[in-house]
Amino acid sequence: SSSAVLAAAAATAAAHQLPRSVKLLNLDVPGAVVAKIASFAPVAGLPAFRRICVLFHTALARLLSKETGLQSALESYLQMKRLNSKRVWVVVRARPFNDGPGCVRIGNQKKVSVTGSGTSQGFEFFSDRAFGGSATQEEVCGYIGSRVLPHAMNGEHVCLMAYGQTGSGKTHTMGTGQACAMEPMPDEGITPQVIRNSFAHFEQHSEEVEWKASCCYLEIYNEEIRDLLQPNGPKHLIAVRERSDGVIQVAGIHAEACNSASQMIRCLNDGSVQRTTGATLMNEQSSRSHSIFTVILEQRSRNPAQARRTSAAGGGAELCGMGGEGGEFGAGADDFPLTSYRTAKFHLVDLAGSERAKRTGAVGNRFKESVAINAGLLALGNVISALGDPAKRGSHVPYRESKLTRLLQDSLGGNSRTLMVACASSADTDFEETLNTLKYAHRARNIKNKPVVNHDPRVAQLAALQDENEALRRELR
Repeated sequence: SSSAVLAAAAATAAAHQLPRSVKLLNLDVPGAVVAKIASFAPVAGLPAFRRICVLFHTALARLLSKETGLQSALESYLQMKRLNSKRVWVVVRARPFNDGPGCVRIGNQKKVSVTGSGTSQGFEFFSDRAFGGSATQEEVCGYIGSRVLPHAMNGEHVCLMAYGQTGSGKTHTMGTGQACAMEPMPDEGITPQVIRNSFAHFEQHSEEVEWKASCCYLEIYNEEIRDLLQPNGPKHLIAVRERSDGVIQVAGIHAEACNSASQMIRCLNDGSVQRTTGATLMNEQSSRSHSIFTVILEQRSRNPAQARRTSAAGGGAELCGMGGEGGEFGAGADDFPLTSYRTAKFHLVDLAGSERAKRTGAVGNRFKESVAINAGLLALGNVISALGDPAKRGSHVPYRESKLTRLLQDSLGGNSRTLMVACASSADTDFEETLNTLKYAHRARNIKNKPVVNHDPRVAQLAALQDENEALRRELR
């Protein structure tokens, strides 16, 4: 009977310890469909059961069109499992168009359709989240920030980059184009929100965690790295180097220690003023360089024994201070053991926009800048193709073609959680550039990274010795 099948399916789900979101088998759905899926679980095991859920997804959506509860639960489960693959996550944001709907249309928050004017040919792309022109800055940046910041708080490197053609809203989304107020503003970008939420987390958990925060700000202008926090410093000392353990670092860049969000936002404002910008026919304040603002976070538990007990009890997410939002972007709380020392780097990358000289009217120095910008983006595209194209998998990855790809080596295919914001223009005249942007992002979704929680054993040992030294001093007093 149908009730017997549902009971057996529910028992199967419980036996395999499926998440609460997938216990859709308890719903009153056609017993034949439930039995068909559930019958595979005892034989194939949980990993195969997940794959079977994906295979049956389309059929279920058609067959159970009236069972919205089942569809919603299955969608949530499949989304969670796709994002747990630790691949590059892609969010599309379409800039609003004043003269009609434009060439970009957003469907069901994930599907992006692009159709050129005067042609019936259209293209469809799927992202992890898509925002139309009506989405507010607070909605977009709040959504993205809540999904990447928890991983940085738990000791994983994070990279958030904005890509798109010139004038598509990258700098506006990142929040580095104008001076940020010391108080939160509804239209501020991702970078100031990340800064404020980081320090809010530290203040909330100051009794359990001792923390240090610093930042550095650089730009790549005409294939030359510049320190935006010390613009008058010696440029010949700045160099990209690879450590013996494979970590890419920039020597000669100044890192400013910050004790509060206001101090770090002041560094952001000072560096943004120094960034190279210029006017073109397509953008009055066009970024003429790629910029990387890096937040360096160090955390040390004040009570390592209590931290280990908290980790064993599965309390890692509570220390995240961001609710459960971060789970959609990766692993759950149990995958983040709270140890005595953790460190993370949060890279916020604002890429210069791709452009065509005949449309921007670039001549002289502006033309040389556009050549360097497009060369860096081409090198980045080659890296993404080498990592994300199944036909090229295993081939040489050309990280050394440009300074930009060298600096982003860890973020693309390495030790990092990476999210790309693909900013698209909805104007019909920008159809080709918008199409290229979405193709770019589609390839990036296939890149799989290898993020880990970062513990430096030498620093951890030094921190332990400092704790012991401080304890002995207190005893002597």
